[in-house]
Amino acid sequence: MVDILGLASNSLSASDFTFAVGNDSNPASWSAALAPTSVTVRAGAGVNSSDRVTMIWSDQTITHQWLQVTVKANANTGIAENDVFYFGNAVGETGNSATDVNVNIFDISGAWSNLHGNTGDITDRFDTNKDGSVNIFDISGMWSNLKGGSAALQLITVPNSLSAPPPNAAANTVATPIQQLALAWSSSQKTQNLQPSSTWVNNLSTAENRVKLLLVEQ
Repeated sequence: MVDILGLASNSLSASDFTFAVGNDSNPASWSAALAPTSVTVRAGAGVNSSDRVTMIWSDQTITHQWLQVTVKANANTGIAENDVFYFGNAVGETGNSATDVNVNIFDISGAWSNLHGNTGDITDRFDTNKDGSVNIFDISGMWSNLKGGSAALQLITVPNSLSAPPPNAAANTVATPIQQLALAWSSSQKTQNLQPSSTWVNNLSTAENRVKLLLVEQ
């Protein structure tokens, strides 16, 4: 999800964005990503009555890597500069480490120690499939996605840039490792949902601070 203040058009499409995927600190070498299956605009649904743009991909389309989203500066978006964001996917990661995004026995152990029924909320880091419970389905998803070393999502640093041409672009500095862990949402089934944190991640863009992202379940 991306909130845009002063959105010029309520009919955005994938052509108003560019998408790239990769897993290192050189976004210029990343590959073009598949376009989302849908792009919808909810007028006034964002923070400060901004317009909230939701992009949805098919499940499992982008896993254990970074998605670079560039909001184009054009007549439809109404922004003055291209704005670049990074969304990390680490299926089964629970945020147990500030120095890596490995999915391992520590994530599984944490889930076993925090089993509960349908009493959770979106901020529960062990509820990786976001169904309100921490149970065998979450743990099974972790076992199926054990990742370490170069196979795991990497904590990256990317070059500073106000605007970035699509899709291989220099881009704004990504969040700190702690913020990256928040970005490295861990949904075992819902690749399209940006979760689990409900915290605003600020200062990821420098183009008039017109576009921000919120990691919430739809």
